Amino acid sequence: MGTKQKASNTDIAKHELPEGKVWQLKLDITSFLGNAPDGVYLSDLRGTFLYGNKKAELITGYKREELVGKSFLKLNILPAAYAAKTAKLLALNLLGRSTGPDELELIKKDGTRIWVEINTSPVKERGNVVVIGFVRDITERKKAEHTIALTNTILKTQQETSFDGILVVDEHGTIISFNKRFIEIWGIPSDIAESRSDERALNLVLDKLVDPNGFLMQVNYLYAHKEERSHDEILLKDGRALDRYSAPMYGTNGHYYGRVWYFR
Repeated sequence: MGTKQKASNTDIAKHELPEGKVWQLKLDITSFLGNAPDGVYLSDLRGTFLYGNKKAELITGYKREELVGKSFLKLNILPAAYAAKTAKLLALNLLGRSTGPDELELIKKDGTRIWVEINTSPVKERGNVVVIGFVRDITERKKAEHTIALTNTILKTQQETSFDGILVVDEHGTIISFNKRFIEIWGIPSDIAESRSDERALNLVLDKLVDPNGFLMQVNYLYAHKEERSHDEILLKDGRALDRYSAPMYGTNGHYYGRVWYFR
């Protein structure tokens, strides 16, 4: 054990720096940039490409020699709608400011359009300003975001056009959402609805019921037995009778996300 420790100390001593000296590693920066996981490019303040790495070639569809020395405007790599935005980013670089992340569309060499996220920083080199840009293809992410937005729009439309009052709560019983019909059926004031306070809403509802204790017992039972569904009838003091249906919300991974309530 002592021998190993001595050898280790000797190895470290070999690399100790002379006093007052700076130990500098000579790194091949071009090699690092060339194999970076994101697209990396260099340009001047007019948008003329000075360098592009392998990932930049893959993202744009252009070979490095097709990019270098050409402006993004001449390459038609950006849709016209983004010309003003790109000019603004270059202007910020001229002022010495970094930009991003900014989402833009790019037109690849084969004409297909993709979404990218770009970050840029100005670098001074021998009195000139060079812009270094980092580009990431986010096309799949944008598609996923679109799918989620579409799904939410469909669900929201279905909810708001339903004849039923709908209330959705999370796994802790906190209100997530409700539709207009739910507000109409229970006559919930706007301030309580906007507060999304499950306690305030429940107290208001209980005041309207013939059997508030029975109502509350069923609610607590379902919160304690997450997997169960229920269908019953509740009577209101104003003479109305409501159908109440409740079901748990489980994700495809089996995670319990909360419960949905329907009132008619």
